[in-house]
Amino acid sequence: MWSFLAREANWTEIVTNTLALGFSLMAIVVIAYSVMVRPEILAAVGSVTSGITGVILGFYFNRERLKSAQNQARTAATEQKAASEEARETERQLEGLSAAYGTIMVQLNQMYSGMDDREVEEDHDA
Repeated sequence: MWSFLAREANWTEIVTNTLALGFSLMAIVVIAYSVMVRPEILAAVGSVTSGITGVILGFYFNRERLKSAQNQARTAATEQKAASEEARETERQLEGLSAAYGTIMVQLNQMYSGMDDREVEEDHDA
């Protein structure tokens, strides 16, 4: 188990979740204390704890958006790489076809140069 935690665990996520849980529990305890023991400070405590809760929720929503944006960027990079490889393969095929076309044209020119004009016209009319 410890080797898994050392190698595979996402410590940033573990620490941020632990901190968020800790601050949330502290906010609940402070609000409960102010409701039961000191109601005169409830407004101030409510403001502070709602501010802390807002920061925690904002962090989580921004983190999810950041993860989503990173995943989209990773996907776009993968798609771009695949398209680039496909373009390279198409260029290779085009070069091969161009070479074959050149060879065929040379052979046709040699074949037509060996015929006299009458044979070419007869071949063309057929």
